[in-house]
Amino acid sequence: MTLTRTCPGWSFGFCLGWMALATMTWAAPLQLTLDTNLSTIRVSIDAFGQRDTQQTKLAGEIQVEVTPASAPTQIAVGDFSMRTVQDMNFSISFGFLGKATAKVNDLELTRIETPVPLQYVPLSVTGGFAVDNLRYRTFGDGSYALSGLPCSLAQGSGRECNDSVDFDSGPPGTISQMTGKLDVNEGKLRLEIEYFFSQPLDPSTPDFATVSGPVTIVATGDLPPAEVRLQIQAQSTGQGILLRWPASAKGLNLVATPDLEAPINWRPVDTAPVTNGEFLEVLLPGTAPKRYFRLQ
Repeated sequence: MTLTRTCPGWSFGFCLGWMALATMTWAAPLQLTLDTNLSTIRVSIDAFGQRDTQQTKLAGEIQVEVTPASAPTQIAVGDFSMRTVQDMNFSISFGFLGKATAKVNDLELTRIETPVPLQYVPLSVTGGFAVDNLRYRTFGDGSYALSGLPCSLAQGSGRECNDSVDFDSGPPGTISQMTGKLDVNEGKLRLEIEYFFSQPLDPSTPDFATVSGPVTIVATGDLPPAEVRLQIQAQSTGQGILLRWPASAKGLNLVATPDLEAPINWRPVDTAPVTNGEFLEVLLPGTAPKRYFRLQ
């Protein structure tokens, strides 16, 4: 960390430094990458009263913003793009009446109409949150083949018994609610999300078949360097100088040096910090020699 300001002197014999710090703030949305081992989509195709379900992994990105606080208390979900990484093959049997098969080559859900500014929702004490009414578009393509009665029913609706499907041509959909959990630990942000989507298999014939299912997302990303403010307070009772910083700034230790002449030798402060609410505090006696302090 870079020393940004020093004080010329204190009545307690200290000369203290203000260090580069502040309250975890980010000027731009954080882009998180989906963990393809943990992110999945479970897709069901419903056609003519029957269903088949397949599951595949997801890749993609999601953007979030968190409130500028020492620990996030609100979150806003921005743009996202989530796409399947494997083909999905469906088969629905109607016994002696016929059969329906379908293949989804790729399926992508992308957010549209992101509000500006983003809409923040509160985080619970465990990091949980819920976002309502997220608009999205579907992209991708697939195909299907019908035989027997399903073929006759499709022809009665103006459909071919064998045809391709273009998901790009469909109208926007709405995720009624997206629930999730946010965790910040050692400079990394982890986001867990669940939601449900549903839409026609072929938008041109919405009653023909539907595609729906639950989506589970795990996304992670590095946080940019946070600014943490080391606060310095002279105690009115004459007990000394109190140094404090946010307890959420994990991994930082208080160090001191008697001067700033190179080479600077920063050494750990012997006094162990004490937790006081959301802060860690160190009380040093007013008779201590002049020193400069910082967190590192």
